[in-house]
Amino acid sequence: MPNAGNSPNSLANLAERLKSKTEENRQITEKQIKAEFESLSLNVRESMKNALATIENAINREIVTMRESMTGQIKLLNNGFIKYWLVCGLLGLGLIGGMALGGWALASLVQRHIISLRQDLTGLNQQRASLEITLRQLENKTWGLSLLDTPEGRFIILPPNATLKTGWKLGKQPAAKLE
Repeated sequence: MPNAGNSPNSLANLAERLKSKTEENRQITEKQIKAEFESLSLNVRESMKNALATIENAINREIVTMRESMTGQIKLLNNGFIKYWLVCGLLGLGLIGGMALGGWALASLVQRHIISLRQDLTGLNQQRASLEITLRQLENKTWGLSLLDTPEGRFIILPPNATLKTGWKLGKQPAAKLE
C-alpha cells in the first residue's frame, strides 16, 4: 500500500504550504525591513535636526558676539573720530589766530626768501651760460678729443669719423696725426 504522505496531492499540498509559508515569511521580512528603514530614517532625521539646531545656535551665539564686538569698536572709532576733528578744529582756530596776528610778518619773510631765490637762480643761470661757452671753447680747442683713465690704462678717445696715424715726431716727442 502506498504511503499516504507521498501522494502527488500531498506533495502538491506540501509544496503549496511551503510556497505559502515562504511568501508569508518574505512579507514579514519586508515589513520588518521597512519598519527598520523607517526607524533608521526617523533617527537620521532627528540626528540631523539636532545637529542643525546645534550649528544654528553656535552661529547665532557667534553673531551676537560679533555684533557686541563691532558695536564696541564703532563706539571707539566714533570717539576717536570726534577727538580727531576736535583737535583739527582747535589747530585750525590756532592757525587762523596766528595768521591774523602774524600774517604780515610771514608774508614779508616769504617774499624776501622768494626774491633771494630768484637772485640765486639768475646767478646760477649766468654761471651755466658761462660754463657752456667755456665747454664749447674747450671742445673746439681739443678737436673733440676726450681723455679716459680706467683700471686698464689711460686712453685718448677720438671724435667720430676720425682716424689716427702714428709714427710722427714733433721735435723729439712722438706724435700721432688725426685725419
